[in-house]
Amino acid sequence: MAQLQLRDNNPYANGRIVSISGSFDLLERKVLEYTGSASDSHHTVKQGDLLTTIAYKKYKTVVSDPAKYWWIIADVNHIDNPLDIDHLIGTDILIPDLVIIKLRE
Repeated sequence: MAQLQLRDNNPYANGRIVSISGSFDLLERKVLEYTGSASDSHHTVKQGDLLTTIAYKKYKTVVSDPAKYWWIIADVNHIDNPLDIDHLIGTDILIPDLVIIKLRE
């Protein structure tokens, strides 16, 4: 399996700036595509969960600033609004194995 490469832990690292009629710019990014791995884990969303907290708990032994990796969980689970995941309470979400995804901090 080929490893994905994430640069500088930035969800917009592979993005681009789009100028709209010269009046304003829009930052556009490609959502992370991930097929999954046997070493991934899952998390059942509970009341009060935040993606930053989930990322911290799941990745604290893997990277130095684990809460920053919330966007990976959002992307692979197609979460449009990472600030509001209450609609996912009781749902199992995929937590990708960061060792499989090649990270450059």
